[in-house]
Amino acid sequence: MRRSRDLRAAWGRAHNEIRRAVRYGGIEEAKRGFVQRTQYGADGRRVGIGLTAEGRRAARSDVLVHGGNIRRHVLDSLGPGQTSLIRAWSEETVDRLEPHRGGPSSDGDS
Repeated sequence: MRRSRDLRAAWGRAHNEIRRAVRYGGIEEAKRGFVQRTQYGADGRRVGIGLTAEGRRAARSDVLVHGGNIRRHVLDSLGPGQTSLIRAWSEETVDRLEPHRGGPSSDGDS
């Protein structure tokens, strides 16, 4: 489960936008069994939002389909030199954004 403030930070959205998405935009996903809301906290006023097992399966499936489309429509048309450049750029970007994944440290020491 994720709290709405965690979603606001991850999505860069205002509180009322997240609340509206959960209340109204998420209704279809909830009906399909992909998301669930839970209330927690001492007074039950906090709302947690999370994917159900079915929602996680659907998300994984969508990621695989999307990845296949990117490969077919973009990556398969690249030459070896272009592929090497994109790989190097991608790895540098991931290392910069997520230094804890084992890339160079953010303080300049490798």
